Amino acid sequence: MHKYCLDTSGLSTPVLQMPEDLYISLWGKVIPLIQNEVFCWNREIGNQLASIRGKVGQALLSVNKKCCYEIDQTYWPWKAYLDLTEEWRETKYHQYISEYHGGRKNTIDIPDLSIVALAKILNKPIVSMENPNYLQSSTTRMRIPALCEREKVVHLDFNGFLRAEKLTI
Repeated sequence: MHKYCLDTSGLSTPVLQMPEDLYISLWGKVIPLIQNEVFCWNREIGNQLASIRGKVGQALLSVNKKCCYEIDQTYWPWKAYLDLTEEWRETKYHQYISEYHGGRKNTIDIPDLSIVALAKILNKPIVSMENPNYLQSSTTRMRIPALCEREKVVHLDFNGFLRAEKLTI
C-alpha cells in the first residue's frame, strides 16, 4: 500500500551518503518496504529513479509499474492532478520554476512541482532530502520543503521516514 510520495532525492541522497555495502542492516530494512510498495511516484520521478543503482535501484525498478501513477489510469484522480499541476506551473508558482527562468539554481523544477502536486492530490507525505531555504526568503527561489509547507503537504526527510516507519539500525 502506498504511504508516501517519493522524490528522487528521498532515496538517491541517502544511498550516496550511506552506501549499501556499509549500511547493510539499514538497507536490509528499507528495501523490503520499497518492495512492499510503500512509495509511489509519477512518471517524471520514475524516470529519475531509474538512475539509482544497486539493490535499492533494483527494488525501485521491480515495483515501478505498481508504484508509478500514470495519466489515464482509473484508480486515481489524474484529471485533478493535471489541473493542479497546470495551475501551479502557469500561475501560482511560475516565478519559482527553474525551467522557466534559465535553469535557476536552488529552486524547484517541474518534477519537484509535480511530485508535490501528486502528494497533495493523494493526501500523502512526501519523502525528499531537499533542505528548506527558510533563512533566505526569496520571491524567485523555493525548494520542495517550502512548497510542501505552503500547500500543507507533510514533508519528511529520510530520517523522518525512518522514524515514521519505526526503523532503527
